[in-house]
Amino acid sequence: MSVKVRTVLIVLFAMVVFHSVLAVRGVALSDEGVTEFCITTDPHDQKSPAIYEDVVVWQDKRNGNWDIYGYNLKTQTEFQITQNPEDQKNPAIYSNIVVYEDHRNDTNAIYGYNLLTHKEFPISIGSGIKSLPQIYEDMVVWTDPRNEDFNIYGYNLKTKEEFQIATGSDYQMKPAIYSDIVVWEDDRHDNTRIYGYNLSTGEEFRIPTGRYFFPFGYEEYNTAIHSNIVVWTEDFFLNIYGYNLSTQEIYRIATARTRKCAHYANIPFFDFHRPAIYGDIVIWTDCRNGNEDIYGYNLLTDEEFQIITHESRQLSPALYENTVIWEDNRNGSWDIYGVELIPPFEPVQSQSRTRVIILDFVWPVFFAAVVGMCAITAVMGIYFMKKFTILENTSVRDFKRGGTHYLVPIFFTVSSGIIGIFYIYIGWPLGYFWLLFSASWGFNCFWVKKTPYIRITDKEIIFFLSLPAKPKVVNRDTIQKVDVQTWTDMPYKAALSLTNGKKMTIDFSSVAKEDKEDLIQTLKEFME
Repeated sequence: MSVKVRTVLIVLFAMVVFHSVLAVRGVALSDEGVTEFCITTDPHDQKSPAIYEDVVVWQDKRNGNWDIYGYNLKTQTEFQITQNPEDQKNPAIYSNIVVYEDHRNDTNAIYGYNLLTHKEFPISIGSGIKSLPQIYEDMVVWTDPRNEDFNIYGYNLKTKEEFQIATGSDYQMKPAIYSDIVVWEDDRHDNTRIYGYNLSTGEEFRIPTGRYFFPFGYEEYNTAIHSNIVVWTEDFFLNIYGYNLSTQEIYRIATARTRKCAHYANIPFFDFHRPAIYGDIVIWTDCRNGNEDIYGYNLLTDEEFQIITHESRQLSPALYENTVIWEDNRNGSWDIYGVELIPPFEPVQSQSRTRVIILDFVWPVFFAAVVGMCAITAVMGIYFMKKFTILENTSVRDFKRGGTHYLVPIFFTVSSGIIGIFYIYIGWPLGYFWLLFSASWGFNCFWVKKTPYIRITDKEIIFFLSLPAKPKVVNRDTIQKVDVQTWTDMPYKAALSLTNGKKMTIDFSSVAKEDKEDLIQTLKEFME
C-alpha cells in the first residue's frame, strides 16, 4: 500500500475521530430536582445495595464480618437480616424475599430470608463457590461451579426444585432475571457475549451485539434486564448497549469512560460499574468527570441525565421506579446513599451517546475503506501489468528489482496471515482484517515478482514504482542528460534531467544485482 493511500486512510480516520468529540445536548437533574439522602451512617463499610419498593438491602461489615442489613425507606428504620459469624454477601431482593451468598461451612452457598416471617432458609448448598444470586417472583438464579465450569442454576421457591439453565463447557456467569427470561455472560466462544434463556419455552438464545459491524475483538459484561429490555457494557470502549427482546431494537445508550477514573487499574472491570435498568431508565457509573459519578438515560426520550456528581466515588447503582441507590465513600468508608429522580431536567453538554454512535460508524467505514483500497490496488496492479506488458513493434529490456524488495511483502504476508488465523481461532473478528491485510501483501509480493523495476524500450523508460501508483513513463526525447553518481568508486544512483526541468532518480540499490551493470551500461548507451 503506497504512502498516499495510507495518508488517505489516516486522514479519514482522523476526521471521524475529530467529529466524535463534538458535543451534543443532554439533560441533567437540576438542583431543585435532587433529593439525596444517606441510608447508612455506621463507620464500617456497607456495599452492594439492592432495592425493591421501599426496602433497601446491602452487605455490612460493622460486626467484623459481612452481614446482610436492610432499611425501610418509608418507616426510616434499619434492621439486621443475617447474624451468622461467617460472611453473607451480594444480596438481591424481590417482594419479601432476600437472597444472598453465604460462606458458612467453608463454602459459598445460596440462602434466602423471608422479611415477613423473619426466617432464613437454604436454597443451594454444596461444593463450589456459588455466587451472585438474583431473584424474580419465585425464581432464584445464580452462578454455580459444581461441574468444574461456571454455569447458571435456578431454584423455584414454590416447588422447591433446583434446575440447571446454562450447561456449556465454558464460563456462564452473573445472571439477571425478569419474568421468564434469564440472561448472563457467556464465554463459550472464547470471548464473552450475552446469552438468554426462556424458562417457559426452554429455549436458549443469544442477544445480538450492539454494533452492526466491528472488526476488533471485544467482550460484553454486566448484563441487567427489566421488562423486555436487556442492557450490558462492552470492554473495548466501555460503551453501554441495550436490546429490546420484543421489537429486536438495539439501543446505543452511553459511554461510561471508566478508564478516566483514577481507580480503574485497581478494580476488576466486572465490579467497577454495573448498569441497572427499571422501566425506560438506565443508570450506570460514569467517569467523564475524572471520578465515579452516576448518570442515567431515558430510552423513550433519548435524554441522558446526570444523577449525582459528588467528588467522592459512587459505585454499584441500583434502581427501583424513581429511587436510585449506590455505595459512596464520601465519609471515608463505604456507605449507602440514595436519590429520588424528580424532574425538572436542565440541559447540559454531553458527548456520551453521540460518541457511541460515531464509534460504531467509524469501524465499518474504516474497514470498508481498507477493503476498497485493497481492491483498487489489485485491480490497478493487474491493469498496469497487462497494459505495459503488451508491447508491439518495439524492443524491450527489463531490469528486475533487488532481492530485498521481496522480503518486506513476504514477511507481512506470512506474519499477518498467522495473526489472522490465530485471532479467528480464538473468536476475534479482528482476524478477518488481518487476513485481508495478508492477502493485500500477498498480491503485492506477486506484483513485485511479475513486474520489473525499470523497463526501457526504444521510445521510453517505464518506472514500476509501487502499487497502486501508476507507472511513471519518461519519453526518450525528453531526456537531456543522464548523470551517474558514484560513492567510493561504486555507482549508486543515476539522475535523469528532463526537458521540462524535472528529474527522475534511479536508485541502483533497488535493482537486482545481476541487472545493475547492464542498466548502467544501457543508460550510457542510451545517451550516446
